[in-house]
Amino acid sequence: MLRPLCAAAVLLVSALTGAAAAQSLSDNQIVELAGQGRHEELAQRLARAERLNPGEQHALCYALSRVKRYRRLFDCLDRLQAALRGADRASILFGLDDATPTVHLMRAEALLEIGQVPRAAEEAARALAWFDQQGTASERDLQIDALAAAALAAARQREPDKAADHLKRIEAIKVGFAAGPNVATARTFALARVHLALGNYERACAALDADKGFNFRQSVERLLHFNPPQWVWQELPRNFMAAKCRFGMGRIAEAKERYDALLALPALRQNSGIHWLVLFDRGRIAYDEGDVDGALRLWREAIEIIELLRSSIDTEAAKIGFVGDKQAVYGALVSTLLARGRAAEALEYVERAKSRALVDLLADRYATAEHRLDRGNPQLAGLLERHRQAEEALTAQTPRDNATYERQRNALLAAAQGLRQAAPELASLVVVSPASANELAALLDAGEVGVQYYQHGEALFALTFGPGGSRGFTLEGKGLLKDIRDFRNALTALRPQANELARRLYARLIAPLESAIAGRPLLLVPHGALHYLPFAALHDGRQYLVQKNALRVMTSASALKYLRPAAASGPSGALIFGNPTLDLPSAEEEARLLAKLLPASRVLIGPQATKRALIENGARFRTIHIAGHGIFEAQRPLESRLVFAGEELKVNEIYNLALAADLVTLSACESGLGRITDGDDVIGLTRGFLYAGAASVVASLWKVADEATVILMERFYANLKQMNKREALRAAQIETSRKHPEPYFWAAFYLTGAAR
Repeated sequence: MLRPLCAAAVLLVSALTGAAAAQSLSDNQIVELAGQGRHEELAQRLARAERLNPGEQHALCYALSRVKRYRRLFDCLDRLQAALRGADRASILFGLDDATPTVHLMRAEALLEIGQVPRAAEEAARALAWFDQQGTASERDLQIDALAAAALAAARQREPDKAADHLKRIEAIKVGFAAGPNVATARTFALARVHLALGNYERACAALDADKGFNFRQSVERLLHFNPPQWVWQELPRNFMAAKCRFGMGRIAEAKERYDALLALPALRQNSGIHWLVLFDRGRIAYDEGDVDGALRLWREAIEIIELLRSSIDTEAAKIGFVGDKQAVYGALVSTLLARGRAAEALEYVERAKSRALVDLLADRYATAEHRLDRGNPQLAGLLERHRQAEEALTAQTPRDNATYERQRNALLAAAQGLRQAAPELASLVVVSPASANELAALLDAGEVGVQYYQHGEALFALTFGPGGSRGFTLEGKGLLKDIRDFRNALTALRPQANELARRLYARLIAPLESAIAGRPLLLVPHGALHYLPFAALHDGRQYLVQKNALRVMTSASALKYLRPAAASGPSGALIFGNPTLDLPSAEEEARLLAKLLPASRVLIGPQATKRALIENGARFRTIHIAGHGIFEAQRPLESRLVFAGEELKVNEIYNLALAADLVTLSACESGLGRITDGDDVIGLTRGFLYAGAASVVASLWKVADEATVILMERFYANLKQMNKREALRAAQIETSRKHPEPYFWAAFYLTGAAR
């Protein structure tokens, strides 16, 4: 729910009055729990009941939404929605005749918080449809909340026109004495946060200033005297917005004063989602004033908060439209460190930024990790549960003193460290696990140089690393996305412009680094749109890059720590899937040809090529080859999938596979450039297979011509008998280029994972 907590507490009390005796809660106890924000305790006591009526079920869902128990919340909302279909409307919470819209609102808010924005938009639309059909004036504040959720979802999906339409509807809602304080408060808060999400700083300030019931100085002074428990979760976001809109308008002195006042408050630490934002903006002010060391200190502190927690970071920021800006802190810190010649430290923060992106991508990370425990070491379950409880204790929205906060924070740090030591691969899905430049260099193959790219906005950096140390390079980032899109389009259409674009991209991305990488095997670590770039096809005017350097790709350099080492013994043979959908005859030809090259092969064609066959047999084979369709979803990365006979294998399912393969090859998969976000669809597929137990993955960036694919794959597997995987793929690409010179036919394939 998005309504202010003070109003929600009153409504919660009215709904629970007269609740079933099974709750063992008196009216006074309910008032105390709800009024003090003790939602964790309220949820626990309601959950102990054997049976809940719809009003009690609604109260449980609301409490779960406040303490960020997302999996329990979604299950609770499903049960509530089922109960509402036949419920006595008089028993519903919040004095509503029908609680259906609040179910959709709680879902929308939670989905926004965990980054599932398209689904959040769908739930907000369902709530709005209900209001349009049967809403009443008494429910106007809930309608405002639904419009705000829809507007924020549209803004985060880069649909400003749609967000503006929702904003107009909010502005058209009349407030006044008859409407009640809830409507006025909801409208002010909605207008401010949506305007901030859209970058309309002046209008956000105007909305806040027009609310005469809110005053920054009085709020701060009141907190200093008696620390009201709900202040941290109600008025603190409003105070931050009041500072943020002034900062956005260029009223720096006012913003600085407000930010400093917030940083002086001990209670700020209790709301991590606001705390890091204050630190980030205050660091930007310090940087502009010439205090670079002060800016670095503030940005490091912001990153420590971001990496320590997840749920409260996204939750509180989502309510004011700033979820996507976590990476901006890393960008500011990296660019400043590079400007000071501190490449090794910058490299560490680039890796931390990418680890953070992966943790955010796997929003329901505990569920993924727990599934892995079913086939791993059961003793790790205790460590995982310890980390979960420590994070929940730290993020629970309950009043606490600073000593308690420090104990909870230290407990979470200790739990994270214990998980890293016992199961670093598992920990990588739960917490950020940074590696130093020296550690990354030690993970490289002999003679190899790492090339880490990082882009934020139009700023583009490259960092090389290896036994000889680290170097930083500032590259031209403006127009990079367009050049990559144009290059791919020219390649796949076999247009001559591809040659010029190949040289342009080489000059932009590779030429500045030549002194550090000349003739050396390369570990390329792309970022953003670079995940879609066929580096092998870049050209210096005489040669393609693949002719000069052997290449492999990793989604993050730190992931090298988790690669399964090649085993001298273990599974053997190849599990080969060909033409699962019966519309790729060349894929069937390819599968049968490879079966002749690979001893002890099992070939599954057409209807035999099922997802279940991979799940049940994947651990028994050293090589897995899938010749079929792949579908990448840039906007919904965890919806990316491989197509098998009659069903699909999604990224989240790939993470839960149990493999022991030395090599997984995804042949003839499709990936249109489409709407690029951060390349997370590529991250999900390739790292998913690596996490599932594969040492290496060969995948493609577009659907390759049938004949060329058969030739390339035949040469690749033949070369493996006498070369490592990186050299085998390189040789296969060069050999294929002799018959099919255009890079379209051979440059789509890349190796990620272990080269040997």
